[in-house]
Amino acid sequence: MYKAFNLFEAPGSMWIKRHMRHYAYRDQFNDETTLASQSYTIGTNARAVNNRNWPMIDDTRLTGEIPAGTCYGREIKLLCTEDAYFTFVCLNPRYGNRFSKYLLLERTPAQAAELLILDGILEHITEVEMFLPADDEMTFFPIWLTSIDYRRSAVEGTLYAWIEGNVEGQD
Repeated sequence: MYKAFNLFEAPGSMWIKRHMRHYAYRDQFNDETTLASQSYTIGTNARAVNNRNWPMIDDTRLTGEIPAGTCYGREIKLLCTEDAYFTFVCLNPRYGNRFSKYLLLERTPAQAAELLILDGILEHITEVEMFLPADDEMTFFPIWLTSIDYRRSAVEGTLYAWIEGNVEGQD
């Protein structure tokens, strides 16, 4: 059964969904690390095969089909052949909650976005840069992951990432 997008889901059920199971959508990428910071938008390779592999809210749907929400990364496993640094960029939960409230107050999406700017609430949160040692596999469970920025430490290597995600409020 279709479950509506719900930003106000019970924290306990959200924890179980995020940490005790696997998710419906998968993506992966590998890239050579360089000294300059590089970025990968989560879902890009999955969508290159078929946009239904990593749904977005504005995807074209078949007649009568229930629209999907936007898929976000919930689990990411990283491995690099050499030392590297990385940063997660996630959707700000406060942004989504406040945006929904403005829409309920009959504001247009453009008005809601403008009000959020006035409120000083950023759409994305950029987390602190973290170190990934060579040949050490690490797994993270970010909330609403949208992209990852990465760069090498000293020597160029290959960064491998395996990502699982889901649409908020759905399995």
